[in-house]
Amino acid sequence: MRAWRRACGTAMAGWLFFSASGSVNAGPRGQKTEAAVDEVFEDLTAPGSPGCALGVYRDGQMTYSKGYGLANVEENVPITSKSVFDIGSTSKQFTAASILLLEKQGKLSINDDVRKYLPELPDYGSKITILHLLNHTSGLRDYLTLMDLAGIHTDSVTTDQDALALIVRQKALNFAPGSEWLYSNTGFFLLSMIVKRVSGKSLREFTTERIFVPLGMTSTHFRDDHAEIIKHDAVGYEQETGKPFEISITNFDTVGATSLHTTVEDLQRWDENFYQPKVGGTAFVQQMLEQGKLNNGEQLDYAFGLVIGKYKGLPTVDHGGADAGYRSDMTRFPVQHFSVAVLCNSAETDSSALARQQRSSDDRQEGHCRDPPFARVMRAEPLGHDGQQGENAPSPRWSARITKQDT
Repeated sequence: MRAWRRACGTAMAGWLFFSASGSVNAGPRGQKTEAAVDEVFEDLTAPGSPGCALGVYRDGQMTYSKGYGLANVEENVPITSKSVFDIGSTSKQFTAASILLLEKQGKLSINDDVRKYLPELPDYGSKITILHLLNHTSGLRDYLTLMDLAGIHTDSVTTDQDALALIVRQKALNFAPGSEWLYSNTGFFLLSMIVKRVSGKSLREFTTERIFVPLGMTSTHFRDDHAEIIKHDAVGYEQETGKPFEISITNFDTVGATSLHTTVEDLQRWDENFYQPKVGGTAFVQQMLEQGKLNNGEQLDYAFGLVIGKYKGLPTVDHGGADAGYRSDMTRFPVQHFSVAVLCNSAETDSSALARQQRSSDDRQEGHCRDPPFARVMRAEPLGHDGQQGENAPSPRWSARITKQDT
């Protein structure tokens, strides 16, 4: 299949699913499971270490939540279920949801030409639709990669104008729209611009009004001001071997592809919207889960900011993120009404290793568990691959497609 799934992150969620029955905290079995979960996260509880917040959701309730490590190493502030994290590319589903809400209002169609709303984009000779952006099949080059090739330092402030100017300078696509799949942050950044131009509101304002307030997600918003102070925000960190932790946060003012700040408590409310939709309605939820297709009819794993897959034969819906010193993953088992969210503030957090500690022998037979696409280095954002599954994926294809003269 011409897409990937994050086998290791799903394995962690799968282990929690098969370990838990009802509430994790219920009775002796619950205590045993809690101890086993704590053991998985043991490395994140060392003194002076950043860590993760864990949320386990079942049947519309948060059945287990716990913080491991420090949200702020300097001030020795512990992580809790109320700690706010930058969730990187896990943000994309909220951008996709915004587009679908606008379509429901009749303000756009996902089959519209993107140049209807972004006329400054070059005419590449083939129509690029909003759906192409949503499915990562547009062929547009990843703007974060372009920034790196242009020599723009990763600590530089990046505005909408900076990103858009770089994108519109590109003279060609990686491939004809709809002919291939290649993960592109450009597409979701441009979707945020479309939301702004169609609704008259920034993506932050639109999602707050249409999604977060209705669902009671009071600690969630897109951060579109790099200088903003956020209450209970976990600081991102990275660490070189043998050296102390250093602060690692982004200076993006761009949103859409990333930059949502939220908690494991708030994500439970969003997760439940897929079962009892207060926002969008049933048809909206079903559309969010529709998998993309290539021009030749080949079906993708990727839906609307979500990845559709299976774990041990059970259907899953998930997405992960990695940005600066932050790592995240949220996996849903829709048939079982069970989900797991893990939000972390250390670039060295290895979700693969966490999963391996508890994976069954059946999991080990599936192949080696390497870092998923979302953990690859390039502004810590996920990069697309040549159609192979995550653990066997080759080097990113874009490196042969973009040249210095195009930046």
